[in-house]
Amino acid sequence: MVEVNGVTRKMKNVLLLDTETGGVNHKVHKIIEVATILYSLEYASPITSFSALLPVGDNPAESINGIPEGLLKYANTTSMISAVVDELICASDAILAHSASFDMYFMQDVAEEWGVSPSSKPWICTMRDIEWPKKTKHRNLVAIALAHGVPVIAAHRALTDVDILARLLTRVAETGTNLEELVARAMRPKVLVEALVDYPDRDIAYCNGFDWDPQKRQHLREIPEEDIDALPFKCRIIDTNTIVCSGTRQSPTYIKEPESTAG
Repeated sequence: MVEVNGVTRKMKNVLLLDTETGGVNHKVHKIIEVATILYSLEYASPITSFSALLPVGDNPAESINGIPEGLLKYANTTSMISAVVDELICASDAILAHSASFDMYFMQDVAEEWGVSPSSKPWICTMRDIEWPKKTKHRNLVAIALAHGVPVIAAHRALTDVDILARLLTRVAETGTNLEELVARAMRPKVLVEALVDYPDRDIAYCNGFDWDPQKRQHLREIPEEDIDALPFKCRIIDTNTIVCSGTRQSPTYIKEPESTAG
């Protein structure tokens, strides 16, 4: 059971969401492709899958996302796409995305045009909020999937990425993880913490979800305060303002821009 918008409820279905975009600036670039899977936490299985290209005309990031610009002329109408996405958002208890702040900002920018309400549900980042059973130094989706024995044939199209995430959730459920508890733990309030590690031990910090801030020269992570004592190194809280999963969650200032030029 988790508290959502002040109401305690059972988490049943979550919406796995990914976008491919024309660049990393949500105020300038457009969504090229959106994909979703409505996923049952109870049965550890997909319910509904949906993917569509958007009729945006051009794709400045074709070399990154592999979507030929000419293919966009066959895209469905925005009204059809938005109707399906809105229905799936309404059917979910939360939205899960890898590097969630990226997709959330793009979805919020089209919310009015599409008539969807992505901010009405909690957003959970599967890269930073979820504690996967197996720790990895790199937290991109492919690295996490492979660490849990989930094969990856291709990546970086939106539907491919949400399919990898769905199979990853199914895999950890098969190995004994309660998915509802996994998601509930990810939604706990967090504080900003610095890992007090020396340079030779930096990989230990990375494997425990910390990022290096080159300006502050600190290893930082948002983490539930009650989990700090379980870390294998000393830490200090540097921001006591709690951070919660919500449709208006802010991307941490220490997170570097994505290495690619698109989502």
